[in-house]
Amino acid sequence: MKKLPIILVILTILIVAGTITYKHMGGDFIKDHRDGKTYKTVKIGNQVWMAENLNYETPNSYCYNHSADSCSKYGRLYTWAAAMDSAGQFSTNAAGCGFETTCTANAPIKGICPDGWHLPSKTEWENLFKVVSLNFILSADSRDEFTGGKVLMTTKGWYKNSRDGVTGTDIYGFSALPAGFRTRGGLFNDILVTAYFWSSTEYDDGHAYETLLSFNDIALLHHGYHKYSALSVRCLQNGPNSINKESSAIITTEKTATGSNISSSIENKSTSIHNECKKKTEEANEILAKCKAMKKGSDEYKECASTYKIAKNKAMETCRNPELTEDELKRAIEQWEKQVNNCNGKQNMRCASSLQQLGHYQFKLEEKLSLDHKKSLGYFLEFIDKYPNHDKTPMVLSQIASIEQANGKGKKAYALYMRIIKEFPNNGLVHNTKFNIGEYHFNNRKFRDAINAYKDLNFNVLPEKEGALAMFHMAKSYYSTKDYKMAISTLYQYITDIDKGRHSNDSRQEALNLMVNAFKKMKGDVKKQAEDFFKDKNASFKEEVYQLIQKK
Repeated sequence: MKKLPIILVILTILIVAGTITYKHMGGDFIKDHRDGKTYKTVKIGNQVWMAENLNYETPNSYCYNHSADSCSKYGRLYTWAAAMDSAGQFSTNAAGCGFETTCTANAPIKGICPDGWHLPSKTEWENLFKVVSLNFILSADSRDEFTGGKVLMTTKGWYKNSRDGVTGTDIYGFSALPAGFRTRGGLFNDILVTAYFWSSTEYDDGHAYETLLSFNDIALLHHGYHKYSALSVRCLQNGPNSINKESSAIITTEKTATGSNISSSIENKSTSIHNECKKKTEEANEILAKCKAMKKGSDEYKECASTYKIAKNKAMETCRNPELTEDELKRAIEQWEKQVNNCNGKQNMRCASSLQQLGHYQFKLEEKLSLDHKKSLGYFLEFIDKYPNHDKTPMVLSQIASIEQANGKGKKAYALYMRIIKEFPNNGLVHNTKFNIGEYHFNNRKFRDAINAYKDLNFNVLPEKEGALAMFHMAKSYYSTKDYKMAISTLYQYITDIDKGRHSNDSRQEALNLMVNAFKKMKGDVKKQAEDFFKDKNASFKEEVYQLIQKK
């Protein structure tokens, strides 16, 4: 048993299902009744994690290089079957889960963890990443990739070099150590370099999801690990949130071009939240489908991938997080306010993330209570002033612009949109920003400027709603500048897309009427002009146009 300094006098002993939890001045730790070993624990968000790797000996578990010292320092490495307790030694809900077997276990999976604890699912790892504000980046393989993993890493014990090594900050007390792993062939690799942790979520009969933290600050959720590989185990305490979404919700997933998944249907008590989740998911998947049709590595594909990343994050955020109550928002604001105050003038990644989150939750509270956005705007402006080149700066600029626009300050919003395009030309928000610029010009009747903005859009990347509106407004802008030929061509494409089910048909009749008016504005016989335009086109609506011409 680990010895604690005398000053850390035990204040409380709580016995739950055979596992003893000690509370002391330095925090909590538990004692595993099976072998008497103790483990530090840490609460992060609403989750309570072991702050050390499990070191319970069981068949198909290993010490790195068969060294007992390694087990003492890093814990044991377990095959997925051992981590899941496929033998049913401690519970039966994952019995039989292993290699070449499709697992149908009910969450939470106790697995090899002590009583009152369980093997975390992929969703629970994702929730941890969200709480500590890791930054999602589009990945190239079958993985979800994040930066900022150093906040979960110990401050010592990791390999560093001058090029890309980082120093762990361990600001949450998770204390991940680079324990390495054992290959399915029995070799040991990556000690001092990488921490690997199993999840209880299966990918297929030969592989399962795992979490990886690397010395270069990257964190992954990956399905590529063979179930015969041996990785570390971190246990998660059971609680009200233990029934994860893989088992308590109805989830349909679509494999993305990068191998990651987004939920496309989640059973939720709130119909409005469910519908919003579905809507955001459909928008992301529309962009994904467009990306798949592009040549990988091309500039167009890179732009599309960046836009998809943002859309996917919005979908994941919406689907995973039901609408917060007023009290929950106030608690979140209080939490992030403390984090910001703790920065005490310091400027670093964690302080930047805390300030952005504070503004985000303040904005949500203001929206919920129909308040003005003066306070959240103050936080966002402070963020821009302190972190002009942060990867979240374009998002914050866009949010400031939306506030200014809602306040009737269109010129200020326009200046912010132009700043995004100028300073962050490769950011995924650029396409939506160009759309907003086009709408600004259109609403201010600057139709030539609007046309130039709309022409610069990549309609293959825009979400369906914005793409449809931009095309219709571009046609109206051409009409208003008396470029009737271009107005007719644009309206033809717009109506064709409606008839193919790509856009809502709400404005279809208006578009038909505008097309007829454009034909009438042109010199010559109206009917003949229309027939000449449609003669080489297989348009299902041309008879409608002819009839409208006759009526008018």
